[in-house]
Amino acid sequence: MKEICIITGASKGLGKELAYQFSQKSNICLIARNEKDLEKFKSNLCKTTKNQILTFAGDISNETFVKSVFAELQQKKYSIKYLINNAGVGRFCKAIENTRKIIDDVLSASFIGTILVTSNALPLMSTDGTIATVMSTAAIQGNACETAYCAAKWGERGFMEALKKELADTKLKLINIFPGGIDTTFWAENRHYVSKEKSNGFMNPKELAKVIYENVSDKNSLFVRDFVIERLK
Repeated sequence: MKEICIITGASKGLGKELAYQFSQKSNICLIARNEKDLEKFKSNLCKTTKNQILTFAGDISNETFVKSVFAELQQKKYSIKYLINNAGVGRFCKAIENTRKIIDDVLSASFIGTILVTSNALPLMSTDGTIATVMSTAAIQGNACETAYCAAKWGERGFMEALKKELADTKLKLINIFPGGIDTTFWAENRHYVSKEKSNGFMNPKELAKVIYENVSDKNSLFVRDFVIERLK
């Protein structure tokens, strides 16, 4: 069996930087919504690694799409060494302004997508594989104007905590990652909440990706279970 690393939300921002890190040592599977962005990134990534790169464009909250991804990986005889759950959507407003669309947008990408991807990945995980889920500090604290977002992130955390208990008798490693604000295009649709000037002071995604890679990649005698990464400003 060939080992592979899967990254969701992989065509931009932190996901893209994580792909650069993991692709240096591993075959890699990139999942994102936008096929054009994904293929453009794959073309650039191919220049930096000799490892295999697979791409799948689609919505990870769509069960049919998710099952097709893992069916193809199984057919190609891949085992999953690393699963990096990174996809997410943010919509920020006061609770009285929440709509069904806002709630669906946020929960579909972060919460439902994470559950579907992880659940379908489990049968293909390497015996000593790692599932790392990039959440947010919003998964461990409540924030005003982030009710739907916090609900999605707390939901992700609840799923992963329960899964740790379920997999306690295996060698799989589950790691929850809680970063603060990151300077990516994530904020482009939320300028009413975070200005460009403010997000420019957030964490650099390339620097953050290096920290995540260093903590998630295999060590000889230990693993980092969960960790919080705070921005300086």
